[in-house]
Amino acid sequence: FVNYAIRLLGFEPIPWLTRPEWGLASVILVFSWKTIGYNMVIFLAGLQGVPPQLYEAASLDGASRWQQFLYITVPMLSPTTFFVLVTTLINCLQVFDVPIALGLTRSNTVGPADSMLTIVPLLWREAFIGGRMGYASALAWLLFVIILLLTLIQFRMSRRWVHYE
Repeated sequence: FVNYAIRLLGFEPIPWLTRPEWGLASVILVFSWKTIGYNMVIFLAGLQGVPPQLYEAASLDGASRWQQFLYITVPMLSPTTFFVLVTTLINCLQVFDVPIALGLTRSNTVGPADSMLTIVPLLWREAFIGGRMGYASALAWLLFVIILLLTLIQFRMSRRWVHYE
């Protein structure tokens, strides 16, 4: 669809899955498309948790729609935003299905010149194709430590901007 739109604009289509420089971009686009619906449902649930009395009181006090969004909606959605950020980052670091589905070749490369290779497909390839279980275990522990550290950093930084009722 994107190449069709690009072609209509008079440009050359993008070789998403055949050129190494576009491999990772295609994985990012498909992963984003895959996770945006889930995150939207989470935000919808968070929006439904905002008490309507707050908007009513703000409008009686003369707050504009923008001010209501900025001073009521955004702070009330900060726990939801924090949850989405943490889970999406973890899912990004653990992505496996998208690069494998888009780029696994018969020679066990992931995309052209391994351009779609992320840490989990590398872990899988080393363990189950190459038989190097020790190296794959080390990669898994490294991934665990990276996810743990980034999550702890997010929790530490959330003290500044996440507001609970």
